Amino acid sequence: RQRATPRREAPSAKKIKQEPDTAGAVAAAAAEAEAGSSSSSSDSEDSNGDDQGAEVGLKPTPLKAVKPEPGTAAIAIKAEPAAPAAAATKAQSSPSPRPPGPPPPPPPLGPLKLVGPRPPPQAPKVGSSNPGPDTLGVKRFGDVVAMWQQLQREKNGLGRGASRTATQNQNKGSGEGGHAQVVDAIKQNSKYHAAVLADFEARCGDIKQWADEVRHYKASSMSDLATFIDCMESQLNTLKDERQELKMFGEWPEKKYDTLRDALAQYRYLERLKSQIDDWSPAARATCQAVLAELQKRLYDISCKMLTYTTGEDVMEKRFKSEDVPWPGKALGDSVRVASLKYGRAYLTATIQEVQRLKSLQPPPRDLQQKQKQLLEGAVAYTFRLHSFVSGLDAETHALFKQVAELLMQLKAEQQLQAEEEDTKGQSAQQQPQLLRSDVAGSKDQGAGGVVVEVRAS
Repeated sequence: RQRATPRREAPSAKKIKQEPDTAGAVAAAAAEAEAGSSSSSSDSEDSNGDDQGAEVGLKPTPLKAVKPEPGTAAIAIKAEPAAPAAAATKAQSSPSPRPPGPPPPPPPLGPLKLVGPRPPPQAPKVGSSNPGPDTLGVKRFGDVVAMWQQLQREKNGLGRGASRTATQNQNKGSGEGGHAQVVDAIKQNSKYHAAVLADFEARCGDIKQWADEVRHYKASSMSDLATFIDCMESQLNTLKDERQELKMFGEWPEKKYDTLRDALAQYRYLERLKSQIDDWSPAARATCQAVLAELQKRLYDISCKMLTYTTGEDVMEKRFKSEDVPWPGKALGDSVRVASLKYGRAYLTATIQEVQRLKSLQPPPRDLQQKQKQLLEGAVAYTFRLHSFVSGLDAETHALFKQVAELLMQLKAEQQLQAEEEDTKGQSAQQQPQLLRSDVAGSKDQGAGGVVVEVRAS
């Protein structure tokens, strides 16, 4: 049995105005509907042609947009009345109801509008009563800050300037001014200060004379400078308080006198180093190892002291020359370095004597060559450090170094010869044939007494 589907009425014959894209879609749908109705039957083709054209998109197939020709902006669709017999035939030919058609096409899009990012909300102004959208109801009020500042001004004084002035006055009363007042009070009640003041009043003329001597003094040599400084120091030591009385005098040539005194102190320091080197001598019963260790320590100490002196030598010499000090310059430091060659001569001499002593031992120790090698190599290393410190060697020290070098070369030659002999013995022991003799009793030759068999083994 077939159910008859209600026939849809075609729209009335009127003009439907659409956009160019919508009109093309409607024309394509009408063409598809007419093609489907012609395949059903010949009788219903005449009566239902217009009805199929009126129905838009009965099958769920995508619509293809067809652009109409220019000038065709509207399409007129006319509906004709259908016969009742055609409706019955259509009901019998359709086995099932058709699915609903697709929704009508959307309206044409209007002109696009470019929309930028949303501007951030403006922060509320200080003191404003309207909070911003993102402040969660919190706002700032300038009257709170103003009230707090007013209270601080009232607490410290009449205003910021008044409070600052009060603070300065307080610091002035409890700072340097207060300390000076305390010192003045102590001096007034101090017997020592009274004695220093009385001595200054009594020796003021002498201090003025000494100051004139320092201003006009020009040393001819370092020994002359030493005599002048020693005499001046002995006179200044007669004062009750040298520092305080010279400060009270106010016209003492402090800069020049301090330069003269520092130059003499530096000169005497270097001379003392040199005299320590010249006066050194090894202990009478000291062992060779003890002497060598002491010499290594002395060379290290003198190297460090001279390095410190050399670091500020140029600045110190310029300062001394500005006050007409007869400074010997680098010659004084070089004399100390050359004097340290005595340590090198003593080290090389002790090494040579110890090596000869070890050779004379009977029986010689097992590690004789190892001990000799350590002593000679240590002497070479010590001489190298001394050569770098002094920037050279004298003839005597170099002659001793040659002896050490010859002993070291002889020792190495002996060690090499012994090594070669041991290698030769090992090789000869491997190459020498081993003769194995065995007496074999001969049963046939009784007079021979035996047979000697020689076997060579590779």
